[in-house]
Amino acid sequence: RPSYSPYAAPALLVAKHDCTWRMVVDYKKLNNITIKDNHPLPNMEQTIQVLGNGYQFFSKFDIKSGFWQIPIEEEDRHKTAFITPEGLYEWNVLAQGLNNSPPSFQRVMADILSPCRQFALVYIDDIVVYSRSFEEHLKHIHQVLSILSQHNFQLNPSKCSIFRQQIDYLSHTISQQGVKPNNEKIQAIIKLREPSTLVEANKFLGAISWYRKFIPRFASVAAPIHKITNLTK
Repeated sequence: RPSYSPYAAPALLVAKHDCTWRMVVDYKKLNNITIKDNHPLPNMEQTIQVLGNGYQFFSKFDIKSGFWQIPIEEEDRHKTAFITPEGLYEWNVLAQGLNNSPPSFQRVMADILSPCRQFALVYIDDIVVYSRSFEEHLKHIHQVLSILSQHNFQLNPSKCSIFRQQIDYLSHTISQQGVKPNNEKIQAIIKLREPSTLVEANKFLGAISWYRKFIPRFASVAAPIHKITNLTK
């Protein structure tokens, strides 16, 4: 909505992979003076381990533009003001770029879905439901969707999938047989050229470290690269 706030963060456009544009706001100065919400985000490694515990059916639900479904308190909206060619505007809902948007959203989702914590995992706007049988999974999905409906959350159908026996989640492929690296991610790593600069070396380490549990003697294999990158620290 139009704003008359004394706050004014710069806004800019960033190109997306599909050649469209996303508006982002640089909230660095606001974030520096914001009291942090320390609600924890889920540990991704622990989440993957839970899902890889022999479950037969999985469903994934994506909250459509999740942040935009959480209103900001009226007295705080002026703090989100940003500059555009058309004037000053401020957000009525959680905005991308605010330090507290991810933990605040996670808190809301964790609270409302707490009755489903034995069969549903939430990572910000992604929900995974997991079950050991078809009948059980049907009940679990009904419980999750009922809660989301009660709280007026809308889903993005194109990013949802139900009753799958194998899913890709957090860069891993998960099924009743266990957890393995996502093939697309592995192919992307294989195609990385041999690092020739410090930046490329750090990028390579970051890419393979996520799959360290699948790499025998990872620490020994990565040690020579770590030795080089540590020289500059």
